[in-house]
Amino acid sequence: MELRVLCIRPALGVRVRRPDPPNDFLPDEPTSVVEHPYWWRRLVKGDVLLCDPTPTEPAAEPTQAEE
Repeated sequence: MELRVLCIRPALGVRVRRPDPPNDFLPDEPTSVVEHPYWWRRLVKGDVLLCDPTPTEPAAEPTQAEE
């Protein structure tokens, strides 16, 4: 069974602990977490928001040769 990954961030003004040790708080920037019922409960409650995954490399814009 393949693990699914969610990209989430805390809602504005909310501090959310991770369910696994060391039980630290999620950072304010988007974070990838393994899908787990805990995160779905936090989503339903509004404590965290789903985010678009950030691209690993920025897309390079095509360059045109000057004539």
